[in-house]
Amino acid sequence: MKKITSFLTTIIILTIAIVSCKNKVEGINQFQIRSSKGDAHVFVGEDINWTSTVYFKNKIKSVEVKLTSAHAGRWSFEKIYNEEFKGETEYRFNEVITLPPDLPVGEYGFTIQAIDSNGETDEKTIKVNVSVDSSRPFASTLDVGINAKKDNLHLESHISAPKKVQHIKVYIKQNALAKEYVFEGKNIAGEIDFTFHEHVDVSDFPPGNYEVILDITDMNGKSAQTKGSFQK
Repeated sequence: MKKITSFLTTIIILTIAIVSCKNKVEGINQFQIRSSKGDAHVFVGEDINWTSTVYFKNKIKSVEVKLTSAHAGRWSFEKIYNEEFKGETEYRFNEVITLPPDLPVGEYGFTIQAIDSNGETDEKTIKVNVSVDSSRPFASTLDVGINAKKDNLHLESHISAPKKVQHIKVYIKQNALAKEYVFEGKNIAGEIDFTFHEHVDVSDFPPGNYEVILDITDMNGKSAQTKGSFQK
């Protein structure tokens, strides 16, 4: 009796597997995006988590994702995947795209295109509405300037934080060199609207081109960034 039951169980499992394979739809399936709002409405400066399953009987050749605006010249994102699934017929994507803090608001198209080894394609697009989260901190364009002696760096940006500033960090980077400066004194912590104006000693920095990132974190843990650069 046990042998018969085991045999029947095996048959059922195989049948389910075969039916499941036959019912698979070729191309792009379950293409979705998630944000803090949980749908296709996202905020400037936040992460978009997108997921999808791609299936082709003739194996996947490449997958391209694009986030573009109908307005020419605006920021766009593009990435091509082709190494992750070499020789695979099915692949599950679970990826994150970070929107820049200065991204213009409006409607964007988030498109995924998949191609199989025979050149057959499938494409799907989700309309994404990008807006500003008024509860998040904001920083204007970072003004960066170095003095004539090349030893003192001027930093200035207007900060707005409805939930009050917790701290501000400044990162100065050049290749392997990276330095971090934390500002959280009485004129910064707890502030809502003010002009950040500080000077940093860069006398020990070697000559070169540097990127400067100013990162604001509010009392709720939300953050915003603004960037600049200088040459020494």
